[in-house]
Amino acid sequence: MVGCNRHSFSNWFVEEVSKPNATKVTAVRLTSDYTILDVQFTNPGQTFYTHEKQVLPIGYICVSSGAKLVAAQGNRSYSLIKAKGIRTLPHVVKVDPFEQVRFSLYFERLDKGIETFDWVDTIVQDTHTFHYEFPGLYIANPVDGPPVR
Repeated sequence: MVGCNRHSFSNWFVEEVSKPNATKVTAVRLTSDYTILDVQFTNPGQTFYTHEKQVLPIGYICVSSGAKLVAAQGNRSYSLIKAKGIRTLPHVVKVDPFEQVRFSLYFERLDKGIETFDWVDTIVQDTHTFHYEFPGLYIANPVDGPPVR
């Protein structure tokens, strides 16, 4: 099963400055063990600054082991189990301008009946805090549906 909504682009906030929509969820898949997000990051080749005129590191991507899926108005969360195609912090991937990186994130499987959720992660690097969220991701996951393969 593949799902995502048409708004499955990141909302990046870095020290109150929005980063461009460089990251997007291209697919959401369910297996019997995992909820899998397929992700694509594209370095847009632009420079962005904080309010203090510091350059933001737009040419880098990373994922923390604390990334999670949040559902049911924040009452249910699902932990990151593993990543394929990208290593988690402290490893950071440098991405050249206009280059794309694709990777998959494996989370605990959503409970049956949970179909809408958010992907959230907070990364603290040096003096910057990076928080991103992908709100309103969707996957068909009925309570009484057929077993997932």
